[in-house]
Amino acid sequence: MNRKHALGITAGLVLGLGLAGLYGWRGLAKKAPNPGAAGPAAEPPLPIFPSAEDQGYVDCPEEMNPSAAENVAPMSEASCLRDELPLGTAPEPFRADSSLEALQSACGAVFVDYLFYRGEGLCQWGTAMFPGTDREIQITWQNWREKKFPRSLRFLGPALHFAKGLRPGISLKDLATLNGKAISLYGFGWEASGSHHSFQSGSLADFDSLDSHYRIQYALDWELFDEASEAEHASIVIGESFLESTEPTLEKFKAQVEYIEYRWTKDDTLPREPL
Repeated sequence: MNRKHALGITAGLVLGLGLAGLYGWRGLAKKAPNPGAAGPAAEPPLPIFPSAEDQGYVDCPEEMNPSAAENVAPMSEASCLRDELPLGTAPEPFRADSSLEALQSACGAVFVDYLFYRGEGLCQWGTAMFPGTDREIQITWQNWREKKFPRSLRFLGPALHFAKGLRPGISLKDLATLNGKAISLYGFGWEASGSHHSFQSGSLADFDSLDSHYRIQYALDWELFDEASEAEHASIVIGESFLESTEPTLEKFKAQVEYIEYRWTKDDTLPREPL
């Protein structure tokens, strides 16, 4: 057998095997599937991230929430919230699959649309519950258009008490007294302005372990700043360094808990999609 004959036989075998495989595959494809046969497990669906618009993100208007609580019908004294709210989970009746309709049915409360500032000129529509009262809670939604699947709860009303005396509106000094140790927080005037850092093994230290879902935001009374006091104290409280509750400037400018926030998701970034 010469070299040409060998190459011809080899090519014929390769072509024949290829055609056999092709027709065999077509034949299998035409066969009806066996209902009793176990096929490969279906892949889980890819996660669908709501668009920025679905979450209620908009460019901030010049005027934010003008008279949000005006002309609101008086609310009933009855409330669906407990007198003492838990720190480990979202309080009832709030759930990860809650909707505004379900909350209205459960609570009979007053709800109004509310606009949150998120930074960099970006705002997000949400809902204020018991607006303008000492039990006010602000809600943002994963699905703003249908007002379903809450993303965060922001507790602002001073009548909203959590375990161990923690509540919105309590002064930093009084909170440190309850804690039995100094509290550390981030300085003001930047991205993490006034965020809670640590109870430093005090009586409220259990809260720190819940930081993945709960966070505390502190605020100063900026109206107390004038040119003289700003020049003297601004460098102490403004900046990315940590502050201790024992810092006299914090008491001077009435540092207090502005709000307590519960988040279902750890993702606190701006929208994935541009507006």
